[in-house]
Parts: sequence; structure tokens; C-alpha cells
Amino acid sequence: MKQLDHEHFQILCNAGTLQKLPKGHIFYDGYDNLDAIYCLTDGLCALMSLKDSGKEHIYHYLKPGSIIGFTPAFLEYTHEQDTTSEAYFLLKAKSNCTVYRLEKERIFELMQTYPQILKFIMLSMANTSRNLLKHFYTAQESNAASKIAFTLLSLAEEVNGDFILHKEFNYPELSKYLGIHHITVARIIGSFKDEGIIKKLGHSIKILDQEALMDYAQNKKILQY
Repeated sequence: MKQLDHEHFQILCNAGTLQKLPKGHIFYDGYDNLDAIYCLTDGLCALMSLKDSGKEHIYHYLKPGSIIGFTPAFLEYTHEQDTTSEAYFLLKAKSNCTVYRLEKERIFELMQTYPQILKFIMLSMANTSRNLLKHFYTAQESNAASKIAFTLLSLAEEVNGDFILHKEFNYPELSKYLGIHHITVARIIGSFKDEGIIKKLGHSIKILDQEALMDYAQNKKILQY
């Protein structure tokens, strides 16, 4: 797990229960109390909301190495939950996932006993906050091509020296995340492909030229599509 050494990762895992969860599993639905915290070791999850039409609105993706459900569990644990808010959020598995399920009281004990685990939790929450702010800023301030370029760079994971996007990041999924019509997403990604910046690997996307993609993300280059 990122930012946590093997010894303390094993301590964390041994305190929990290994679970294989299917795509579509709901960890938290915004109303029910969350009775556990999850360490994601494989798969993809999302912080999202549902519109009245049932359409998903994605705010943040959680990749392997993430802690799932800590914020709602911690707020309940400290009796600081905002019961007046009408915000309705989901924590949902976007693919089949492997997790370690930890009772929340147990993980709070581990945080008190092991400074390394406490630091890992704090860094995980700080990274989530930073990534949310980056996403919201990009959504408000950037054009469509810049948004997509930045998103491809931020969501890609290094796999054997290559930078690959998870197969779940198809055009409709990126459309939900960026608030851009899926046809526009397809056109822009098609233009990046034509320029040799990315290429399709089955259902996944491989980034071939990070520097060129960053130029579009930073509006140093303007894409005509």
C-alpha cells in the first residue's frame, strides 16, 4: 500500500477481514451509519452522487492504496456529523474490488498505537482533499480539452513502466466525472490518439506522450476538434 511500509501494512491487514466485493457494491449511501472502514488493495471506487434522474455525478476516484469510508465513520465517531445537510453522497465500487474491512473502533486503536498508520491515514485524507480541489478547479476554469488532458494524466497508473488508465474509464464514465458530453469526450480523445499522444489498449488507454498531454492540460496548446 502506498506510503505505508510492509510491516505496518501487514498489521493493518491482519486487523481486518479480506473481502472480494463486486462492481456496484455500495460502501456508504449517505444516510446509513458506516460500521467499518476499508483499505482498497485492488479495483476502483468512486465518491459520487445521484441526480433525480438517476444519473451519476462523479467527484473523486479511489484507487488501490486508498482508505474508503474514513470521513463518514470518523465524523460519526466524534459526533460531528452534519445532520442538517441534505447532501446525498455514495461510495461505490466501479469495478470488482479487493478490500480489507476493518471495524472502525479497531482502526482508531491502530492509529493510537502506531504513528505510521496514523500518518498514512492523514496523508490519505490530505491527498483526497487535494485531488478534490484540483478536480473542482479544473472543472470550473479549464476548457474541455484541458480538462480531459489533465484527467488522463491524473488518473493514469504506472504499470510495468507504462501509464495506463483503468478499463472502467470509458467515455461515459469520463463524461460523468467531467460534466462533458460523452461525444465530446470521444472526439477529444480521438484527436489525442490521432496525434500519437495516447493509444487504445483493448478497453484501456495508454499514455504515450505525457509532455504533450501536459501542454494541453496547461493550455499551452489548443486542440481543434
